[in-house]
Amino acid sequence: MTRTTCTATTSPALEFSAEDAVAPLPMPNQTSATKGWKIRVCYTLRGATFYKNLPRTLPEHGDLADWTAPGPVHSWLRERLIEAGIPFKSVEHITADRKGFSESADCLLEHLPMTHEEIEACK
Repeated sequence: MTRTTCTATTSPALEFSAEDAVAPLPMPNQTSATKGWKIRVCYTLRGATFYKNLPRTLPEHGDLADWTAPGPVHSWLRERLIEAGIPFKSVEHITADRKGFSESADCLLEHLPMTHEEIEACK
């Protein structure tokens, strides 16, 4: 059995210069994930009070002032409540937190999109 050795060769096709170097990809903006509001829901089931932290809102959901009119954040909240198994009529209040600032976000409940059956169940 004959053994061969490999030697590195440089050919013009494989040589790279500093101007050929690819710049590293930028790191994702760490703050984009923290721009949303932390949502905390207080709700009552069978006489007991519970608190549930929901995921952060998305940046496109806007700020608290934007939540007084129907918008995408209301649909987002509806989906999160359903995922968490929190009945709409059991919600006592909602708090939004960001960077040490906490504010009531009960206005989200005023425009929560619900079916006719869901509205009747809340009565």
